[in-house]
Amino acid sequence: MSAATISPSQCYHCGDDCTGHDVLFDEKHFCCDGCKMVYTILSQHQLCQYYTIGPDDERNQTGTGRKAGTLKTRPDVARLGFLDHPDIVAQLLEFSSESIATTTFYIPTIHCSSCLWLLEHLYRLHPGIRQSRVDFLKKQVHLTYQPDKLT
Repeated sequence: MSAATISPSQCYHCGDDCTGHDVLFDEKHFCCDGCKMVYTILSQHQLCQYYTIGPDDERNQTGTGRKAGTLKTRPDVARLGFLDHPDIVAQLLEFSSESIATTTFYIPTIHCSSCLWLLEHLYRLHPGIRQSRVDFLKKQVHLTYQPDKLT
C-alpha cells in the first residue's frame, strides 16, 4: 500500500478515520500515536511489507476504529521490577532451561490483524525471541525466548 492509496482522513496503519485527531508523521496520516508508534517500529526494522499484505479493511477488524487517547502509555519500568523476583518468574514461566524459556501473556487490547502481524514477528525485533504465536480468540501471545538474551 502506498500513501497515495490512503486519503488524508484515513490512518495509514489501520485505515481508521483520522478526523478530529490526525497525527502526521513521515508524510503519512495516523489516527493516534499508537498507530504512528507501530509504523515507526515496523519502519525501523524494515517490516513495512506488512502494508502490502491486504487492504485496510482486513487490518481494521473492529469495524469501529480506535479513539485517540485510548492507548495507555508505556508503564514506568521501575514499577515492573517485581517481575525479576525468582518466585514471580517461576509462576510466569511454563518451561525454563538454560537455553529456552516459554511463557504466555494475556494481551487484552489485541483487536486487529496489525496486532497479530506485529506480535508474530517479534523475533525480528529482538534476537532473544525465538518464536511468538498469537491466539487471537484468547487474546494471548505465547513466547519462546532465550533467557540469556532477554529477561
